[in-house]
Amino acid sequence: MDGYICELCKTEYPEDYANVISCADRQIMEFIDWIQEQSWYRNTAIVIVGDHISMNNIFWDDIPEGYNRRTYNCFINVDKEKSDIRAKNRTVYAMDLLPTTLSALNVQISGDRLGLGTDLFSDKNTLAEQSENFEEETVKYSEYYFNQLIMQ
Repeated sequence: MDGYICELCKTEYPEDYANVISCADRQIMEFIDWIQEQSWYRNTAIVIVGDHISMNNIFWDDIPEGYNRRTYNCFINVDKEKSDIRAKNRTVYAMDLLPTTLSALNVQISGDRLGLGTDLFSDKNTLAEQSENFEEETVKYSEYYFNQLIMQ
């Protein structure tokens, strides 16, 4: 539960877990810095997405009650026009990351949605913003789903 301490990790904090987090952050930042120095960076979107919040709950005991821990995601070097839309601090599901990633790569998405996911660079509400009951939304009948996936 304390993470993996590799040969690149430093001992900056008393807890191994804090050192592992710091080490991972440093390696990611060095990689991003390296990308930004490359000639192809101008045409490159960087997408950083976590798959879950930290599972070491003891480490986070000092966080104030009511603080909402979230999975980290970040889009770097996307069109200014996209980043000026309401792309920050939104309530999202993992499924929103596919259309958002494609949008960051300037893929045109008809209706700003793919499946149940919403392009976060659009002005459309995500399912999480539309309804607090995810299951209710996902069990709704879909003629397309029925005809194209079930009946095929």
